[in-house]
Amino acid sequence: MDIRGYKISSNGVFKEFILPGFDKTAYANSEDKISVFRALSIMGTCHNVAISIEKGTRVMLGDPMEIKMIGFSGYLYVEGKKKKGVMYTMQNPLREVEYNIYRRFEFLSEMGRMSVIVQTEGKKEMRVYTKGAPEIVRTLCKPSTIPKNYDERLADYTTLGYRVLALAWRELTKEERRNKISNLPREKAESDLIFIGFLIFENMLKPDSRGVIATLNQAKIESKIVTGDNPITAVHVGREISMLNHDDVVYICDLVESNSEFYLQFRKLQGRDSMLLSKFKGDMSEMVGVLNRSQTKIVETLDSENVSGGQMINITQYMQQTRMSVVGVDGKIIRPSEEIIPLIPKGPHIQYAFTGKAFDFLYTHSMMHDTELSDWRIRTILLRAKVYSRMQPNHKSSLIEMIQENGRMVAMVGDGANDCGALQTADIGISLSQTEASISAPMTSNKGALTSVIDVLIEGRCILTTNIVIFKYLSFYGVLQYFTAVLLTLNDANLSNTQYLWQDLFIAAPIAAATAWTWPHYQLEDEMPPASLFTLRCMLSLAGSWTLQFIGQVFVYDLANSDVSNVNSSSLGLADQTIQGCALFTYAYLIFLGSGIAFSVSKPFRQPITTNFWLVGIMVIQLALLLALMFFEWARVNLFLMLDSTLYTPQFNREVVGLSAITTLILMLYETYFVNMFVRNIEKSIEEKKKAREAEKLYGLVEKKVNKSSIEMAEVNHKEK
Repeated sequence: MDIRGYKISSNGVFKEFILPGFDKTAYANSEDKISVFRALSIMGTCHNVAISIEKGTRVMLGDPMEIKMIGFSGYLYVEGKKKKGVMYTMQNPLREVEYNIYRRFEFLSEMGRMSVIVQTEGKKEMRVYTKGAPEIVRTLCKPSTIPKNYDERLADYTTLGYRVLALAWRELTKEERRNKISNLPREKAESDLIFIGFLIFENMLKPDSRGVIATLNQAKIESKIVTGDNPITAVHVGREISMLNHDDVVYICDLVESNSEFYLQFRKLQGRDSMLLSKFKGDMSEMVGVLNRSQTKIVETLDSENVSGGQMINITQYMQQTRMSVVGVDGKIIRPSEEIIPLIPKGPHIQYAFTGKAFDFLYTHSMMHDTELSDWRIRTILLRAKVYSRMQPNHKSSLIEMIQENGRMVAMVGDGANDCGALQTADIGISLSQTEASISAPMTSNKGALTSVIDVLIEGRCILTTNIVIFKYLSFYGVLQYFTAVLLTLNDANLSNTQYLWQDLFIAAPIAAATAWTWPHYQLEDEMPPASLFTLRCMLSLAGSWTLQFIGQVFVYDLANSDVSNVNSSSLGLADQTIQGCALFTYAYLIFLGSGIAFSVSKPFRQPITTNFWLVGIMVIQLALLLALMFFEWARVNLFLMLDSTLYTPQFNREVVGLSAITTLILMLYETYFVNMFVRNIEKSIEEKKKAREAEKLYGLVEKKVNKSSIEMAEVNHKEK
């Protein structure tokens, strides 16, 4: 975020637009010098920035916007100076004047402003400097200092995507100075202020923003803007990053007060081309370069109106929480939603941008009657929106909870102190800064880039898929061993301890561990991995693989029985060894390797198995040992403690390996074509139908019947009003 400039206001009239790098000395004798230099004083003193020494260099720590603000003012920290009651001191190097800050009223999102009490070194006068949201600061200023076109100018800047701060000040009275500054109430200090202009920040989109949103859109992941900025600014950013379509008609929903009456106001945002082009009326089409006092002045008025009229829905009677409903003309109870829903603009290309106040009112009343269909419909409209502005920290957390209650998982990306609660509430919290947000967020991006969201999603899907792959493999391995033991029990035999150790420690364990080293896939796809072990795909995979290996083991067991039934090798010191045991051990060897490959799903969640060098290396070593088992008697007898060739013939051994290879091939084909293609397509079809039903329910394309008479009665009441 960079400073675009400062719009001067003097004596209730907007004056010049000052850009960064302007010549401060040129204003020394100007009639607007008070507004200019007071504004610089506010920028240089009203902040929470601290100084830290890192590697011998002075570094400013704090909100990046405030750091930019100090840089624009040119003020410097005065270090090593201690004075009673002074929090910190800032210096104006141009005028060689120091300002002592005695008290700071911290920024609170619900108040939307911050103030400091400042005294110039060597003078008695003390001043209150305030910066904050324009709509808040306006209420604190003397009406005579507010320009008539205040709202028009504000709309112009916010429509162009700029972030705007209002600056104001006043001098403390003698009586206020005589009393303790620490006892001065904030409400009194921040009253009767003098408005002196707008500080304009340009919301510089991160270079990767458009690409990240495009990737999320392609992956069918819904994204929303939740910000403390002006709603028009938020809508502009939403269009710039393609979160909102340019043909969407956006209605800004705000809660406003007029003549002691409260209204939900839906205002239609117009002038799409004006929102995309930074063109102004006047002699210059763009604000470029440095504007000196001799240059042409710019009038920041858009070519067309930005916000038009609006639907006003009177909600005064519902503002008290005790008034959850009112009685209609015929004595029937009308809930808030029954009067509000029919009056809200609806349509296929309509989008909403809610302010925090409007969101809080609608969400609160939907919580009161969440079992009622009409109030459920309020939530559907809240969920449909993609832009939420002027949101306080508790509003952000409430929004996330509402989405979670709708069965969705939520990832929250933030970089400020106001995002801490939301980052903790979300299923995935990612901080893009190293400040307060990084303390609350489970994850912090070292790059500070929005691409971290894609990285987390790709990694998360890979991890989930890998867990399922390992679970399937270990389940298959355990069941195969169990069936082997059951079949051998029929001959009062079993595998030797050495053979169990081979299967456990030298085959299954290394393959399961190496499977976790497969890296995530390169791209984020629109498919989700199974959310549970008990999905149709997972269950059919396990059932089919268990059945295949059991049938194969039974066939090998019967084949061994028909060759030589229960030949015991006790004379060789291998008390528990039989031909059946050797055959089943050999059969299981290749099955263990083949199942590890068959279960390893690659695209769209993991890279191909060939990129996992650990797993490939283990497979090569195991295949070499299997070949040794097939062709070298010393390996069978000494490594695997099997019967010698007089009892367990090489020909029969190779036949068993061949049957194992056939079973492995069938298992791979079953996993690849039946489970991961056919069954997966069935699951996708079911999921798409489920999402379509949710979308119809959420966006009101198919709605349950509501009390028609109540809606008609609400419409009649509205007309009568």
